Amino acid sequence: MTSELRTRLDSIASSLRSLHKLLLDHEKRIYEKTYGRLENPYQLLNLAMEDPQFAWLRALSGEMVHLDEVRLNRHGIAPQSLRLIGTRIRALVTPSGSLTAFQQHYDEARNEDPAIMLAHGALMQTLPPVPAVELFLSAGNEQDDKDPLPGAIRPGTLVPGFGDKGYYAFGAIDERALQSDVALKTMRYSNETVVDIASTAMTWSSDDTSLTLDPWSPVIVHAGTGKEIGRIPASDGVLVSLYLRQPELGGDPSMSNSDVADHDGWFQILDEETAGTGVAVWAMMAPAQTDLAIPQLAEHDAFLYVVAGNIDIDGVNVPDTRLALIRHPQDLGVRTNDDTMLLAILVKRGEIVTKAGSVAR
Repeated sequence: MTSELRTRLDSIASSLRSLHKLLLDHEKRIYEKTYGRLENPYQLLNLAMEDPQFAWLRALSGEMVHLDEVRLNRHGIAPQSLRLIGTRIRALVTPSGSLTAFQQHYDEARNEDPAIMLAHGALMQTLPPVPAVELFLSAGNEQDDKDPLPGAIRPGTLVPGFGDKGYYAFGAIDERALQSDVALKTMRYSNETVVDIASTAMTWSSDDTSLTLDPWSPVIVHAGTGKEIGRIPASDGVLVSLYLRQPELGGDPSMSNSDVADHDGWFQILDEETAGTGVAVWAMMAPAQTDLAIPQLAEHDAFLYVVAGNIDIDGVNVPDTRLALIRHPQDLGVRTNDDTMLLAILVKRGEIVTKAGSVAR
């Protein structure tokens, strides 16, 4: 870990503490107008920990604890920690889509207290800049000799089965399942890629592995037949899983869910209304040296997944089996370097509401 990275994280921690103190004092003043003056700091501490009126502040307290755990990790700090910390804090304090309980109270406090508004600005200045294009690595590459065609996806089947050529399926785990902290089991199949995106931080654990998924940070998993995720501790949110079989490049797309072609040649695989969730998926098969526009939906982030081939986005090269988050798709274009199959995964910012089915226990 470089000294510069430690300095950046220390600066974020200091800004968070200053903001938290101002918010705590703000809520204290509201409390005292109703119940009278607090006699000592211990009363305030007890309220912050136990009283429902102060419950919304605990989301920020949790981020402070998480940041301290990262800074004080005896094994050192990973280079990507700064980016992940920035992602978590931005997701907490920046309203997008449906407001969380914290964001509702936070927005009111900022409007009522100029000092809180200034502290918010100071915090945002300490966070790393948001890149226009961000790449995500695959998490592994397990394959076996079998290649079965699944008849259903668990947990939470939204689109049952695959298309005629087994190109895709879609599933989600809703917040009720996550709140129960159950052991979740899903089937993973060979020659299939699974893209998991969560609206809240989650940790998968099994006998030999543990993986933390930060909010809206996708994870790509190549897996063999039959894999148990293990326990996923989380208080709320939604885990979205896209199960993508590997097709032969140049073949018929065979997108059985829809033959709608829009967005300059993109095929619509999954729309929000059909899925009952804030995710839409489009597909494109394009020859080399083709310029493509990225599909867009209002209040959505765009993830481009290169199933096969190779593309450039704003000077960033994205090879096959890689996922790129496109933060400003209206300003960027795609150039294919090879014959390429792409998936555009449009994820609505904020809370996802699903119609997920039963969860395998």
